[in-house]
Amino acid sequence: MEFMVSLQGETDQHSYLSEIADLGAGIELGSYGLVGVKSQKDWDSRIEKHIMIVNKFPGKVAIHGPFIGIEYSHIDHLIRESIQHRIDMIFNVACTLKVN
Repeated sequence: MEFMVSLQGETDQHSYLSEIADLGAGIELGSYGLVGVKSQKDWDSRIEKHIMIVNKFPGKVAIHGPFIGIEYSHIDHLIRESIQHRIDMIFNVACTLKVN
């Protein structure tokens, strides 16, 4: 199992990227389920911050998708559709960031 450092992608975390890479560790980018779900603007802002980090980081990158309050097998089909939409959104983030 590879060691991963969890980051939210804030600008003040950029200074740690070279040290993390030197350790041979990867990074896990998150906050899609906390900050990112407040509005589409917040979601887009989170993606932009993560794109900047990925462009600076030479190692492995993973993302931590939304999970708080998400019941993937909810009995209500409308809630399941909403959850599926959120899963599709995070999948698109994974493709955009080219996580590995």
